[in-house]
Amino acid sequence: MKLSAEGQAWLNATVQRVMARHHVAEAERAGLHYELMSHLHGAGEEKARSAGRDEVSMGDLQAGLLDMGGEEAMAQAFVAPRAKPPKRADIVKRAIAYLIDLVIVFLAWMAVAAIIDITLSVLLLPFGGTFGGFDPFDVFGSPFKGRGFIPAGFGLVFVVILGYFTWTEGKAGASLGKRIFKLKVVRVDGTPIGYREALIRNVTKVFPPLAFLDALFILVFFRAEQQRASDRLAETVVVEE
Repeated sequence: MKLSAEGQAWLNATVQRVMARHHVAEAERAGLHYELMSHLHGAGEEKARSAGRDEVSMGDLQAGLLDMGGEEAMAQAFVAPRAKPPKRADIVKRAIAYLIDLVIVFLAWMAVAAIIDITLSVLLLPFGGTFGGFDPFDVFGSPFKGRGFIPAGFGLVFVVILGYFTWTEGKAGASLGKRIFKLKVVRVDGTPIGYREALIRNVTKVFPPLAFLDALFILVFFRAEQQRASDRLAETVVVEE
């Protein structure tokens, strides 16, 4: 039976919320997603058919879900039996993934710094300005050299580092380095994190001494939990998919 556009959007969002209530292995997620979609769609079809309609509306789907006891009951019936406690990621894999991310961030910094350097030079040409001479190894000051804007270089480093980790982990739960090793950041209950958790757990990475102390917490205090201090604050863990 045909599903209305509004109903389709609601169905997709609802199934995502139901699946997020428990941690399910990546290999099983596609099949479980299809099963939930089919079951909830079928419940909506019954409501539409009993009302004499040939299109399933969002209201039909909501009524079908209500008959099943709501999202929590649906999660308990379909998702919970397949849920498995996530395996905490090995600290060595995390460290190597972080080094890969640092290389990516450095390359991103060079690209952004070069663009700013060239742009500023072009804008200053009418006023006697010259090309600043981008030096990729002058990480903090190159694009602002000779212009009194060196503090802005530190600000750009802050934005690039924190922006990269917050965006990649907040959007998909994993930075590019973590994806290589099939690692993912989740909440302690196994559900996906958001941008808030990603921001909290990554803010120390902007300051190398704090990043070192943060990582040291794993070895000294939270080795069993495999959590950095910022992970404890954000209530997150890094797991293997």
